[in-house]
Amino acid sequence: MEKRHLGFVLSYRFPKYIRSTTLREALSARSDLVIEDAVNSSPKFKRYIQTIKKILAIRKKNNTSLWLVNFRGHDIYWPLRWLVGRKSRIIFDQLISPYDAWVNERKTFKKNSLFAKLIYRIERRILADADYLTTDSRGQAAYYADLYRVPLEKFTVIPGSADEAMFSPTAAPRKFDFPEPFVIFTYGTFIPLQGMDLLLPVAEMLKDLPLRFMIAGGTGRQLDHFLGTREKLGLTNISHTPWINFTELPSYIRGAGLCIGGPLGGSNQARRVITGKALQFLACGTPTVIGLTDETRDLFTDRVNCLLAKPGDAGSVAEAISWAYHNQDKLPAIAQAGRLTYEKHYSMAVLKERVNNFIDSIPR
Repeated sequence: MEKRHLGFVLSYRFPKYIRSTTLREALSARSDLVIEDAVNSSPKFKRYIQTIKKILAIRKKNNTSLWLVNFRGHDIYWPLRWLVGRKSRIIFDQLISPYDAWVNERKTFKKNSLFAKLIYRIERRILADADYLTTDSRGQAAYYADLYRVPLEKFTVIPGSADEAMFSPTAAPRKFDFPEPFVIFTYGTFIPLQGMDLLLPVAEMLKDLPLRFMIAGGTGRQLDHFLGTREKLGLTNISHTPWINFTELPSYIRGAGLCIGGPLGGSNQARRVITGKALQFLACGTPTVIGLTDETRDLFTDRVNCLLAKPGDAGSVAEAISWAYHNQDKLPAIAQAGRLTYEKHYSMAVLKERVNNFIDSIPR
């Protein structure tokens, strides 16, 4: 059988974002599929030029007619459609929504503002125009179908996964230089979904226990507010580092007594997903606090394969951490069960199966 060609399109400031790298790995496992990369290397504006040049080169060489637009591909979608024409079919990965993030989650723009209305219409046109839509959970698919008035049947759920060559129970654990014996690790960009600010009242509730929160990441006003509040409350049990090299993350995860995967935010989006970092923590075989969401409630059981906490509820998160501290002898079994849950529902093997079934459903 003649091999099929797929244009793999990415024009994002982080070209090695985990969603894109795991999708590509899953697609690469197919012997009957040739992946043609139209992926940028620069994180700056010229990334668009780089991607468009590669799209043109692919079209000229192979006349490829099936394309996958990856994470945050809204701004490259219409240039791609114009370049490849209506006879080509486009898969659009709607992992996140710029409109939903800016208007409903972060409240950057008011819903009735001109900008919000414009972004909504652009995004709705993209989802209506794309031939196939993918996202990472059933909740996300249902939400986007309703928000943008597109048929739910257009969506295929392709779950998240982790780079298993890096995130593994075999990763060497980091030795933390803290006086407290029990270290709780997490990282993030401080977007509302993650609920990083919730850790401040949690740390205050647990300040009498000999444990240390180790938090990485964040920039701008959100981080400034977080650090300012930490100082105002006089919390000495929270340490923060602005940056950790991606390759070093597994050692931090494996060295911690407990990781916080969340999501912990009280936003609507937090109720529909499991975070990518939670999957990394589970893949590493580290006991993990998971946010109780529509995505996680059927797969996770409190104190069996994780510690469940209610998003937006500091008391619930503090209770989970306190239980973990006082029951450290039970954490290895929970961590092992969490790893098994990851393998069954989120591993690369599962991702490859879902991707294979999806590609097979698309007529040649």
